[in-house]
Amino acid sequence: CLLSRGLGDVYKRQIFHIENEYSWTPILVVGVLLLACIGNILMGLLAYSAYADELPGGGKMLLGSIFLGIQCILFDGIYWNLKFPW
Repeated sequence: CLLSRGLGDVYKRQIFHIENEYSWTPILVVGVLLLACIGNILMGLLAYSAYADELPGGGKMLLGSIFLGIQCILFDGIYWNLKFPW
């Protein structure tokens, strides 16, 4: 999944940020997290469209995008950025 790959890249950017004292490294971390959040929102919209059109599996896709949204947007995109020691 591209979103999980994006989150893996976030963790690589975290290590880079921790090991280096550059002022621009937080932008890398937040930027990749922002892209993962936007991708999750787009996936949710696609899942809702499939559910509204009554396609087979549309409900499961919508439920999966909600659960992934909780992880990506709420925990990684918002909470993690607030708690990370910038």
